[in-house]
Amino acid sequence: MFEKKEPIVLEKRIQNFPLELICHQFSIFRRWSVRRRLMLFFTSLILLLTLLQYLCIYWVNQYYNEQDFILRLREKAILETQLFLEDSIQAHQNHIIQKRYQSFTYDETICIFNTEGSVYYSGTNTCTALSKKVIEKIKQYKEVVQKSNNGKVSLWILYNNGASDYITLISAYNRYAEEQDAFFRKVLILGFIISVFLVIAIGFVLTHIALRPFEHIVEQMNAISVTNLNLRLAEYHEEDEIGRLAKSFNKFLDRLEEAFNMQKAFVNNVSHELRTPLTKIIGEADIALSRERTPEEYRRVIQAQLKEAEKLQKITNHLLLLAQIGSHRQSFLDEEIRVDFLIQQAIEDVRREQPQADVLFEFTPPSDGTSITILTNYNLFNIMLKNIIENACKFSDFQQVSVQLFSQDNKVTIAIKDKGIGIPESEIAHIFEPFYRGKNVEKRKGSGIGMYLVKNIVQLHEGEIKIESVENKGTTVYLSFATIYSRPKLE
Repeated sequence: MFEKKEPIVLEKRIQNFPLELICHQFSIFRRWSVRRRLMLFFTSLILLLTLLQYLCIYWVNQYYNEQDFILRLREKAILETQLFLEDSIQAHQNHIIQKRYQSFTYDETICIFNTEGSVYYSGTNTCTALSKKVIEKIKQYKEVVQKSNNGKVSLWILYNNGASDYITLISAYNRYAEEQDAFFRKVLILGFIISVFLVIAIGFVLTHIALRPFEHIVEQMNAISVTNLNLRLAEYHEEDEIGRLAKSFNKFLDRLEEAFNMQKAFVNNVSHELRTPLTKIIGEADIALSRERTPEEYRRVIQAQLKEAEKLQKITNHLLLLAQIGSHRQSFLDEEIRVDFLIQQAIEDVRREQPQADVLFEFTPPSDGTSITILTNYNLFNIMLKNIIENACKFSDFQQVSVQLFSQDNKVTIAIKDKGIGIPESEIAHIFEPFYRGKNVEKRKGSGIGMYLVKNIVQLHEGEIKIESVENKGTTVYLSFATIYSRPKLE
């Protein structure tokens, strides 16, 4: 019975991609379509960037307002100090100063202190003497700014009128900045809300445009079935990702169609190859049973049937072997065997089955006494070598066939050379197709499955096979395999 196997899913996840991380953390996202995931990622990213931009704008605006307010407080503190201590400022100048600064402050307090901390001038009755710690700090930094929790800004500056030093304190609320901040917050919130709707709408349109070519590909793929494998996807843009996807799928369809056609040809050829010997066996039996015959005639009929049955058995064994190789590839290669031993055994088997075969084995063992060993399966390797050597003998009319073995750089090569009819250059590429037989060998016996089996065995060993041939001069088959190691022979 055939063993049912689960399909193998080839999956490669990009773990550092935020969208993949989100989708795999929350099961609900795994059920979403790609369109929804792209919409989520696009809108989230753009809105996050927009929010960060708005926050930066708001912070910069607030910082600018604070610095501008401190600058204005400094200017007013200096002017008020000059107005009180110096006579150079006239009454109309005082009026201009008051008019210039009265609109941007609220609950303003101005105090002037001497360097001892005593109040020298107070615009209100709230001024108190300064501590030594505060005085030292002001003298050190020349200017000190402090902002209370209720938003009131206080500025101390050290002022020198040419005769002595004074400390001026000015404190006030930034009424203009507070009103501007409130209005600016409303504008930013409204702008962010509008941005949300715009980003969602743009994201929907962009994802629709981006995924539309994939929808076309899906529609075209759904139209392809077993009856029309000749159809291909349209490749509109060959250089972008969609074009490469379509091209890759078309290449896959080429391989699939080729395999499907090969399967059909294989089934037809198998049917023909199995039907022919069966027909001959049945025909010989019908003829033999049509009337009474002599023992010699019955012997001839049985021999003919035996010959066809052996041919049928050989084809069946090869087909079964191919099926086993395809389903249990990794379990076959479990023996470490010397290559020269494998070749000698195959040559002996050929000579035993075909006494007229003339096969010469040429091999010079390494001078250091090491042996060339590969990981293989004795029966498979024997079948592979026997097929090639038998073909070389058969298609050279049993002229001498040479088998050479040599190794280099952990690689062993077997060369099987004959002086037979050769292979036309146009047919070499088809030699490994199942049941293929060249035009110049149609009159010679064979099933056309031997070289197909050889190729599968070589691929199982992850080796290489190469054929060089000149028509009417001969053919050389090269087999190359990797050696697992070379070790001293056992005495």
